[in-house]
Amino acid sequence: MIRIIITSDSHGCTGKLFEIAERHQKDGNYFVNLGDCRSGDDLAAVQNILGIKFIRVAGNSDSFYDAPLTDFLEIAGKRILLCHGHTFSVKASLDTLKKYAAKTACDAVLYGHTHTQYHIYENGIHFLCPGAVKDGAYAMLDITGDKIVCIKACL
Repeated sequence: MIRIIITSDSHGCTGKLFEIAERHQKDGNYFVNLGDCRSGDDLAAVQNILGIKFIRVAGNSDSFYDAPLTDFLEIAGKRILLCHGHTFSVKASLDTLKKYAAKTACDAVLYGHTHTQYHIYENGIHFLCPGAVKDGAYAMLDITGDKIVCIKACL
């Protein structure tokens, strides 16, 4: 099994981000952050203390420019889209994001921005928002063989 720990929208709550990373340090194969993490300072603090490297994309309130707005992970034969969501207007609707995910042949889409945990499986694609770290929310995505399981979690 491959486990991806998914965080978003810490907005400076480094302690909560650290707690999530520390909790899953041994069982997380990948750590993904979907943006709005105070210019990367939150991620750098966790990385420096725990040695965990985050795969990250930039959110609408991030000022670090070395992170892309969208990215793809190819893990265990699965194609996973990473985005913060603001460029797809996810607060209004998932329609644009759903079209893009289908066009780019994704198995899963991980997005943030709404601060609300959400999961739907539609047309063969998982859409998962982990919620906001600042509120103690995060998510996990497990890949076992051909199966993807999405798990919403809280501190």
